[in-house]
Amino acid sequence: PEDDPRNPAVIADNVGDNVGDIAGMGADLFESYVNSIIAAMAIGAMFAGMSGVMYPLLLSAVGIIASILGTFFVRVKEGGDPAKALRYGLGTTGLFMIVGTFFLTRWVFLGDLTLFYAVVSGVVSGILIGAATEFYTSGDYASVKEIAAASETGAATNILAGLGVGMKSTTIPVILVC
Repeated sequence: PEDDPRNPAVIADNVGDNVGDIAGMGADLFESYVNSIIAAMAIGAMFAGMSGVMYPLLLSAVGIIASILGTFFVRVKEGGDPAKALRYGLGTTGLFMIVGTFFLTRWVFLGDLTLFYAVVSGVVSGILIGAATEFYTSGDYASVKEIAAASETGAATNILAGLGVGMKSTTIPVILVC
């Protein structure tokens, strides 16, 4: 049969799908990340010379180190909540990033902390946007329960409730980005 897992062609097709989807997405994310760094380096070169070129690269290194350190704080006890452990790891990673950025910025720009404040606002905004996303999409909170309750009366009320909650959910990210 066409979708029988014993068929070698089906296995090859599934492997191809996984490679294309997963590796393709990873390559896309990597490209976006590298393009952002290169753009920051070009802007930095115009305004701060070699320090401006090196800062985005060093900042990325601080982020990688902070992420590695943050993984050591993700622990789930027996019967514990994995989401809570991930939130704690995210918070500690953000804290490591902020502390590392402070020392990096002081070293590279000889005490001028202007870019440090920009990084702090980005880290804090990213964490808060993630929390807002979780609030509006997790079944543990009222927003999703409101949509589920609206679906009891029909498809139209379900769609309207979903649109309403979706529109409300953009408030926090828009405020934080602006």
